[in-house]
Amino acid sequence: MMEPKGMTGGGMMTGPQMMGGCAGMAMMNTDPKTRGQMMQIKGRMMKEMGDLMVKRGKELEEGK
Repeated sequence: MMEPKGMTGGGMMTGPQMMGGCAGMAMMNTDPKTRGQMMQIKGRMMKEMGDLMVKRGKELEEGK
């Protein structure tokens, strides 16, 4: 069976996953202030994704 073109694995690559690889390695070579700022940005992205997932979960429960 051939897999569809494009994304495989049934999921989409979102903010937190995308930042994990190369950005994580680049952060190790930066100063503490920049690392702190990057962690805050990543935290805000993760929070926003969580809020969207909760909202979508509620919509699914309600049958929308």
